[in-house]
Amino acid sequence: MTKTTTMNERELALAMLDWAELREQLEKLEEKIIPVVLEKKKTHVVGNVRARYYNPRKEYDYEKVGIHAPDDIIEDHTDQYGAVDWRKVCIDASITEIPYATGKASVALILE
Repeated sequence: MTKTTTMNERELALAMLDWAELREQLEKLEEKIIPVVLEKKKTHVVGNVRARYYNPRKEYDYEKVGIHAPDDIIEDHTDQYGAVDWRKVCIDASITEIPYATGKASVALILE
């Protein structure tokens, strides 16, 4: 059973303004916390709050080198809609030098 709370228009408006103010305060705190966690490069836990650090991820460009594989290998890894699994093409063609770009590290603030 769900309990409903009734508010008049004034109470609702005040609650919404309180929410907006708290949200702004939280965003300012995030702006202080996140750069420090990024600099330290590790997850921090205090009480039930976790500032989880995520390492930068590599994004491989299999298509860039897979496009030069033999046509029969490319055809083997092309589905009925014409989409190619370039990673599998590179594996079957024994292409080991795959170019990649490194993304950015990130931080997520979590209440546990």
